[in-house]
Amino acid sequence: ALGKLKAQEYVNAITKLLEEKEQYIVQSALDALTAMEAKESASAVIPLLENTSMRYYALRALAVLATEKNTKELVPFLKNTDSDVRAKILELLGSINAIDARDDIKPLLKDEEPEVRREAYETLVKFEKIRFKKKDSSGVTGQ
Repeated sequence: ALGKLKAQEYVNAITKLLEEKEQYIVQSALDALTAMEAKESASAVIPLLENTSMRYYALRALAVLATEKNTKELVPFLKNTDSDVRAKILELLGSINAIDARDDIKPLLKDEEPEVRREAYETLVKFEKIRFKKKDSSGVTGQ
């Protein structure tokens, strides 16, 4: 228990570094949180998606840190003006099985960018496969 408490103190201290102005410090903090698989820090990483110079690093970290609990925080980025961000968020929502985001994803099937449309389609197909498996194993739809 003491080791777990100490580890949480490290995660908290490193998460605080995400607020620093120096990009290299933030990048190092993201790398450390990712290496520690500190999923509880995902909510602190998500605001970095607003910063164009940190966006790549934040997305890379979120690929490891984000969970289904972060769905509501990630969904607004589906409306980002940058099509790469929309596509990466779709990919991320698919990887965390964020089935609750289905209705937010469906409009992106008509996005002007082919990559976004493809990613929206693939994500929704993945969600349907998950729902089908749940239905198949329980006899009830996964709605």
